[in-house]
Amino acid sequence: PTVHTRIRKDSSSGMHRTVYRSAVLWCTGSRTIPTRIPHRAHATRGPPTRVQSMATDSTGAPRDDPLVQYVALRKDVVVDWPVGAVAAQAAHAATAALWMSRDAQTTAAYCAADNIDYMRKVVLEAPGETSLLQIAAKLEEAGICHKLWVEQPENVPTALAAAPNRKSVVGPFFKKLKLCGSTSSKK
Repeated sequence: PTVHTRIRKDSSSGMHRTVYRSAVLWCTGSRTIPTRIPHRAHATRGPPTRVQSMATDSTGAPRDDPLVQYVALRKDVVVDWPVGAVAAQAAHAATAALWMSRDAQTTAAYCAADNIDYMRKVVLEAPGETSLLQIAAKLEEAGICHKLWVEQPENVPTALAAAPNRKSVVGPFFKKLKLCGSTSSKK
């Protein structure tokens, strides 16, 4: 598919009104294929740019309640393990939570082609294993999709990721945790 652009000149203001379909790229194997998304219109004197309402995010939701994926890591893992291993734990949990929730509307919107560059993740640290297990239990009780990543063969819970959801829905479960790597969280 190609990018469609129509330019109309407004005779009263001399500005051009551009109506276009943005080219969005998605990958399949080693090929990148352009696709089309619904058009957005705006008045401009230059080339089209990403247009959003100031009151909404790229998914059309209010900016004060964005789609977010929360990831919590154990503090002792963050402090004691190599940074690559810690990053792997967070990635494992986040990827598993995305896969487990792949049919949910919130996950589809979070992973949509026009939102892919605007994903929000909040990476936090839990004081220890007990804290991670308590949050997982509360998420389970509330029916919120999540993944508690248990590193094998050690059988050690290292990370917890919630599926993408509105900040107002998932945020309260993680509100007592600190941002991962904050200076106050070091030994």
